[in-house]
Amino acid sequence: MPHSGIVFIVAAAQKMMTQVLFQEFKETPIHIQAIAAFDLVRTLQRANDEELWLSPREITEYFLKLLAADAHQQYWHPLQQPADLERYA
Repeated sequence: MPHSGIVFIVAAAQKMMTQVLFQEFKETPIHIQAIAAFDLVRTLQRANDEELWLSPREITEYFLKLLAADAHQQYWHPLQQPADLERYA
């Protein structure tokens, strides 16, 4: 993708920061989680091919299921396709 370098830098920094915080707070009641959506995310109601795109609501519901599942042994949760949303169903 042309001109996408800054996005990749920010994503790498977010993952690194999450990993550091996860390790630092491991023995505390604070739990660090990060979700990375590597698929298209629908930000408008009129998005093209919207049945194939993740919606903000779906990502929020996934995060809530993640918290309810008490999945604290892992800090990085990639969403690469809509089927990944079923991981904690």
